[in-house]
Amino acid sequence: MCGHRRVDWRDRTEDAAMAMYVLLAIVVGLVIYLFYAVINPEKF
Repeated sequence: MCGHRRVDWRDRTEDAAMAMYVLLAIVVGLVIYLFYAVINPEKF
C-alpha cells in the first residue's frame, strides 16, 4: 500500500482472506449471540 501498488495474486488472496476472516468473525459472533439469547432469553 505504498506509492507503487501492483496487483498480483498475493494481494488478492490477502484481501480475500481478510474478507473471509471478517465474515467468519461476524458469523461466530452472531452464533454466540443467538446461543446466549436461547440460553437465557430474559436478558434480551
